[in-house]
Amino acid sequence: MIAFGAQRSTNAVAFLREHRLAVMRTGGAMLVLIGLALITGLWGVWTQTLQSLIGGFVTVV
Repeated sequence: MIAFGAQRSTNAVAFLREHRLAVMRTGGAMLVLIGLALITGLWGVWTQTLQSLIGGFVTVV
């Protein structure tokens, strides 16, 4: 079971290494979009919408 998990994590790391440029560009684009949302005020609207959707959530513990 541990060997399966180790192989799976090795494959995941290999995938990320192979596609690191795409990962970096995607992360950069997401940061730009979040920045634009903060500047325009859309971030606040979005978070308020999410708070109304999950406002009644209570943790088990």
